[in-house]
Amino acid sequence: TVRPGSGDLSGQDEACAEFEQELSHQGVGYRYVKRLVLTDQPGVFRIEHTLTNTGTLPLETSHYNHAFTRIDDLPVGPDYLTVLGFPVTDFDLTIERPGVASVRSGVLSIAQPLTTEFALWAPLYPPPSPAPPLEEKKKESQPAGNPGSVGVNAPATTLAVVHRKAGVGVRYVLSGAPLHKAAFYAVPSAVCPEAFVRVSLGPQESMQWCLEVQLGSAVVGDLAAQ
Repeated sequence: TVRPGSGDLSGQDEACAEFEQELSHQGVGYRYVKRLVLTDQPGVFRIEHTLTNTGTLPLETSHYNHAFTRIDDLPVGPDYLTVLGFPVTDFDLTIERPGVASVRSGVLSIAQPLTTEFALWAPLYPPPSPAPPLEEKKKESQPAGNPGSVGVNAPATTLAVVHRKAGVGVRYVLSGAPLHKAAFYAVPSAVCPEAFVRVSLGPQESMQWCLEVQLGSAVVGDLAAQ
């Protein structure tokens, strides 16, 4: 970290808390506002994001919310299922340990209880594709993933984590920005589906997006009905 931004927690009441951070350094600048909002629906809250490029240089990066999920204090193992709401091919997660987890028909399952000896991690989206010829690589100007754009009315992306024996789950609904890329991380204490949005803002441009979190048994019922 060259220079940390300054932050302020304000606007707190029974239904909302707001955090604001600002940074300015050698032409790079931003104002980031994050609001945690309780809704009228039981077991539902929203994490609202507003990012403004206040600098003189373009702002190019990606962002995701940590979504560490542990249900009823139960350790991570075969009863945890992660349902992926985007196109993904069937594959086995072999980066950390072969045979421990796999994706089949859009559902990521774990074959055995995780131990502290290793963590699971794998990229999920966009699907892997063959490497382009060298001459095509030179023409590429966008980073890997869904490029998106400022102000896009993107369709919502849904991910859900459910526990089969407990009969409850957590659903994450990303809206306001297209899914740029996604990954999965898990350790014995939690699973974490990671949905990234791409940030590509010129000076004085802004973008907004939202992550809605839905908790409870209704998540499992909705998925079973699909």
